[in-house]
Amino acid sequence: MKFYTEFVLCLLASWTLVACVSNAPTADDVMAGGGDGGDTVMDGDGGFTGGAGAGGEQSQPSANGGQGVAGSGPDAGTGSDAAGGEAAVPAGMVPMFVAVGPGLRTTISCDDGLTWVENRFEKESDDDFSHDETNIHGAVFSNGRFYYPAGWGPSNTRIFASENGIDWERLYLGAAHQSNSMAAGDGVLVFGEGSTIRRSADDGKTWTEVRLPADYSHMRLTHGGYQGGRFVVGGRDKRHTYSTNGGRTWIKGQGDGGHRPVYGGGVFVSFQEEGGSLVRSNDGGATWQPVSCCGNPGYIAHVFWSGTRFLLFTDNSVWASVDGAVWEKQSSVVMARLNAMARNPSSGTFVAAAGGRPVRFFRSADGLRWQPLADRAFSPQGAEIKYITFGYGRPSAKCPLRSLP
Repeated sequence: MKFYTEFVLCLLASWTLVACVSNAPTADDVMAGGGDGGDTVMDGDGGFTGGAGAGGEQSQPSANGGQGVAGSGPDAGTGSDAAGGEAAVPAGMVPMFVAVGPGLRTTISCDDGLTWVENRFEKESDDDFSHDETNIHGAVFSNGRFYYPAGWGPSNTRIFASENGIDWERLYLGAAHQSNSMAAGDGVLVFGEGSTIRRSADDGKTWTEVRLPADYSHMRLTHGGYQGGRFVVGGRDKRHTYSTNGGRTWIKGQGDGGHRPVYGGGVFVSFQEEGGSLVRSNDGGATWQPVSCCGNPGYIAHVFWSGTRFLLFTDNSVWASVDGAVWEKQSSVVMARLNAMARNPSSGTFVAAAGGRPVRFFRSADGLRWQPLADRAFSPQGAEIKYITFGYGRPSAKCPLRSLP
């Protein structure tokens, strides 16, 4: 597969590097990926009531296993970090990206990010998705299933799960009216509900409430492999709390700053979008120190662990660090503010989404130089994509077993 795309780099008077694209790939330049999945509208409980396009035959989920794999979105990391290089694909499973967003929007890619199919949603537009019962607040893959939490406002929180990224079932109906971020690690799922944590050690069948040592607003959760595995939660008030026993109990960390924790290479870093603050913890979230980075940006769009280093995205530059302490500016081609990002450890491919409505999808071999997908490689219908995760799903008619491109 060869793309004939010419990137024209424009150096503005302010010395901001902006990527301009000409001759974007046509539909013929992009792999079909099993055909056009069309758009399907869901009912209020996450089931499907019909499609605006050809949906195709869908297989029913069945029990499976598998290892948890990290994903990323505005929460900047919701699973354990993956090592660099290629990872083996579990037998009988399909490597796939699952992207989610407000309106209970879901779409999947099973051709390594070349096309996105099975675009489904309950609502396409809303005056304020941020306080809507269909607003999704994270996406993770754990033990053979994809998960996402939804709900904010008048209705109760819900947890949905799928083994193939297409057929979703509701696992949990909560009592609170505010769902938060979700994380997975060591066979445990945790998500924020109101100002508390809900924890499941049986793949979402049952959930227990766990109190935090202090109230947190707009929680952001992640999991890292530090000393056998730790969960870390950040709050909008720039405080962090961590768990060393799989989310059963939580300990308040020391030091302020950051809101969205990310793990990689034995280190947690946490960032605040507005204001661009960045902090670092090398002791599993117990203490946090401020980090000087990136020319003091007023806004940090995203931080992502690539498998070998952290990548930090501002509105006009990309920075890299192997330890979260020393950052170097990178030569990059980024055409938009990236809302969500994930990496396939089997191929090394990065994918990302940008924009509100309509969304744009991108693909990269190194996380620095990004190529936009052609318009026909995905559906523009539905709300923005806020989270993407990678995992290994059950085969379906849209995503059969096959070799990677």
